[in-house]
Amino acid sequence: MNLRKFEIRFDEEKVKQYGKYSIKYMYYMIDTVMQERKIDKLAEGIYQAREDNEYYDSMFMACLMTFDKLDWFMRCADKWLSYHDGVVDDVLDIYKHFEVKV
Repeated sequence: MNLRKFEIRFDEEKVKQYGKYSIKYMYYMIDTVMQERKIDKLAEGIYQAREDNEYYDSMFMACLMTFDKLDWFMRCADKWLSYHDGVVDDVLDIYKHFEVKV
């Protein structure tokens, strides 16, 4: 089974400019969100889904919508990649073209 993985990195300069939270705190918050979504931490900024099933897309969208509500995430994130079946998606680039309408 080829489980999906995420890689998230923050830009240190953007974090300094934002000035509200440390990178350590930001990773702690991301770790918490991922754990709630049943996505395990493999290393700092590296996460893997526990199962590769039809619910993955729902977990992914829940993460995207949660991170969208964290004002610092999109301001400070430098990289958010999704890996699956040899395909790498740039989630930040996808996000730029995605607008949540309520």
